[in-house]
Amino acid sequence: MTNVIKYMFTFFRCIRSTFFRAPEDLKWEDMFFMRLLNLLLLLLLLLLLLLRLLLLLLLLLLLLLSALKSCFSLLNLTASLGHSPRL
Repeated sequence: MTNVIKYMFTFFRCIRSTFFRAPEDLKWEDMFFMRLLNLLLLLLLLLLLLLRLLLLLLLLLLLLLSALKSCFSLLNLTASLGHSPRL
């Protein structure tokens, strides 16, 4: 999966580098659409970074909930041992 993402970013980088080195004989319409595509690629990159951040936050939230669950189960275990008639 990481190779796919690496190749995808390499492809985007190649496209962006060709847009910035566009020859001067291009019409303004071509330049406009190239800049528009460049902007769309940049927005896609930002969206992917945002998705990565959201997945990281979800993972941290699940880790926190798991820690809280184990903490409460440990508290219940110690409370039940404290009220045990065998002690």
